[in-house]
Amino acid sequence: MRHSLARGRFARAGARGTSAAMSDAATVPVLSATGELDLHSSRGLATQLGELAGSPGNAVLDLSKVTFLDSVGLGVVLKAANRFRRQDKQLVVVVEPGGNVSRLLELTATAGTLAVEETRDAALTRATAVR
Repeated sequence: MRHSLARGRFARAGARGTSAAMSDAATVPVLSATGELDLHSSRGLATQLGELAGSPGNAVLDLSKVTFLDSVGLGVVLKAANRFRRQDKQLVVVVEPGGNVSRLLELTATAGTLAVEETRDAALTRATAVR
């Protein structure tokens, strides 16, 4: 089931083909982003992550289909992860091994501050186990 956090409305495409969509996988919400997350497209993701952080329980942010992530996009992800952590919840981030996002996390030494998994299944398992 793909829907935006605004219950029943589909997520809007962002700049340069970026889009985000929500699904509920075994009661753990999954927010999937695709395309480029930059200054223009990160605003929508930030809004959706904020709404998700306001909901009970852990969540998964799937960035495996993100082709580009700039410092603004990274900041959005880090801010959301911190908000989850402050609420004793966890945002588990799916990152393709060896991809652009994975390299950015390594270069900025932020991979250790996030709950990162290589697959959506592993992320769902982790998010479910930590509840």
